Amino acid sequence: MKRILYAASIIMAVLMLFGADAWAKKDKFVESKEYKEKKDATGFIKNYEGMEEGDDVKWVYVKPGVKFGKYDSVKIESFDTIANKSNKDIQKGLKENFDTSFKRIGKNVSGSGQLIIKGAMYKVEEYDVGKKIGTSFIPFAGGIVSRTQGNPTVGVELILIDAATKEEVARIRHEAQDSSLHSASAEVADDIANFVRDNK
Repeated sequence: MKRILYAASIIMAVLMLFGADAWAKKDKFVESKEYKEKKDATGFIKNYEGMEEGDDVKWVYVKPGVKFGKYDSVKIESFDTIANKSNKDIQKGLKENFDTSFKRIGKNVSGSGQLIIKGAMYKVEEYDVGKKIGTSFIPFAGGIVSRTQGNPTVGVELILIDAATKEEVARIRHEAQDSSLHSASAEVADDIANFVRDNK
């Protein structure tokens, strides 16, 4: 028993010394299945190097040393689209959603903000109600049931620019799902605004 405990303690020590970096290591977007298979559009962001899996947003790069707390005001430009499917209504509504979300976190949204946000919609997917994509067996619940596609999804790519220096300070690629395309659009804006708020 003592040998087992000793061996376990050695293993834990090794993991703590050498495994911390491995556990903390983030996936890189350019090495991801999403980037390589290109099922969803890419290209609004011109340089994906350095973009890693985020905790609050899907993929992100923030220039070292940059803190968003110093930007009191933001300028949010109208959104382009690179999506395989077009939806003018959702595309047009993205700017309004981002305006609302950034005002919520205390930023002054104006035409001459200290932080410029440029964006494009890369995904807009509406699920087909009742479209069968598979079946599963659930005991005591009526047996076989059919599953339908997931919730509507809206994805955006953003480039954040320091208005004074004209330098890119962040790049974000993120998507959100909700019960409708309109609410998914609002959700993706909220997620990104929260990320900016929390990175002071």
